[in-house]
Amino acid sequence: MKFSLKPTDPAKLEVDVLIAFCGEKELTAERLSHSPLKFLPKVFLSVIYDEAKRIDFDGEEGEHLVSPTRALIAPFKLQLTGIGKGEK
Repeated sequence: MKFSLKPTDPAKLEVDVLIAFCGEKELTAERLSHSPLKFLPKVFLSVIYDEAKRIDFDGEEGEHLVSPTRALIAPFKLQLTGIGKGEK
C-alpha cells in the first residue's frame, strides 16, 4: 500500500466520502465563520448547518452526519463525525 501526503483543499478532493471532525458546539450560527469547516464554500456550509439543526447534530462524541454534497464540492458525500469537547 502506498500513501502520499500533500497539502490540498479538502473540498477539491475527488473522493467518495470526505470525513471531517467537528467538536461539540462548533457548528452554530455564531461560529460558522470560525468553524473548523471553514474550508467549505459558504453555500455548502449553510446547507450542512441546516441539516445539522434538522437532525440535532451537535458534535457530541459518536454523532455522525452524512450528507450528499450536491456537487457544491468535489467529494460525493461529506461525513461529519462528532468528537465531543476539546478536553480529551
